[in-house]
Amino acid sequence: MYTIVDVGSNTIRMNVYDIRDDKLRLLFTKKATAGLASYVKDKRMSAAGIDRVVEVLEDFKETLANLNIPEMHVFATASLRNVENSHEAVAEIERRTGIDVQVLSGREEAELDFLGAAREAAVKKGLLVDIGGGSTELVAYKDGKIVSAVSIAKGSLNSYNKYVKGILPTKEERRLIRGDFLKKLDGIKAFDGKNKYKLMCGVGGTVRAALKLDQLLFGKSAAENLLQVSHVGYIIKAMEQKENQEKFIKNMGLLLDVVPDRIRTILPGMIILYAVAKRFKCESILVTHTGVREGFMYNYVLKKGHIGQDGLAGDDEKDNQAADTAQGVEAVQAASEAQGAGENEISGNNENSGETQERAGR
Repeated sequence: MYTIVDVGSNTIRMNVYDIRDDKLRLLFTKKATAGLASYVKDKRMSAAGIDRVVEVLEDFKETLANLNIPEMHVFATASLRNVENSHEAVAEIERRTGIDVQVLSGREEAELDFLGAAREAAVKKGLLVDIGGGSTELVAYKDGKIVSAVSIAKGSLNSYNKYVKGILPTKEERRLIRGDFLKKLDGIKAFDGKNKYKLMCGVGGTVRAALKLDQLLFGKSAAENLLQVSHVGYIIKAMEQKENQEKFIKNMGLLLDVVPDRIRTILPGMIILYAVAKRFKCESILVTHTGVREGFMYNYVLKKGHIGQDGLAGDDEKDNQAADTAQGVEAVQAASEAQGAGENEISGNNENSGETQERAGR
């Protein structure tokens, strides 16, 4: 068995895997909502933030000891990458826990997102997005290889901390989050907006949480993995902070039922997701259940990823992934078009009615 721990800006998650027929099988997962981005003061991780990481890792160690699992592989993303005292914080965590912590660069995180997702979704060409608590990764890929990979130091939690005064963002706060993110995106030449990606691949907790809301509000099956961009816009609009107390209570109740651990961060994350999708004229988002943790496992633990400057190389299985994937790009696009043809356009600027509107507190 293999254990991977992801020290993120919002949550710290431990996944335990088994390998059968050269494929990863998730045995169980455990997570703690740490909110590490909130412990950053003057661009430095505070002592309290370091204490929180140590506390969680020690708890994970105890769990593994009780299960007689000997070791875990730990990596950190924007939570420790984007602070000025990164080296000192990591050294302190390692000293107190006895665990090595590998801090991923932004490009590494983006590439590992792609490597992990590519094992599940056989989409050969497109754009991948991962919105974490402290950063957003974008990967453009073609013919199964990375064309461009970047990390933008804006995510759901640091956007919430900077712009949102209440629990849910207001219309003006939405505008500020979106504008701040797009300003940073516009400064990246590799993603100048000229390309269109009808179908986007989404990985990570934000897109999975958005899919859960979509499934509930629009009456979809829990097995559905395609998220319509127009629905994202509608949900953001419907959940806007307003003076109407009754609607606020309904919205809060819905979020507590569906995504209780992301009560503050889900909407800022969805605002960034919607901004990316509109920027690249995306219509649908294919939500995968694998990403950076699985990519880290393949690349650094099993040594089967071979991430490099030109993207993925040396993985003999990547050309066979389409046969092992339940839904290839042709099927996904066909499903997207069929679903879009059967629905009325729903957007953040349009009114809606019926049960969906009622449940969203409109």
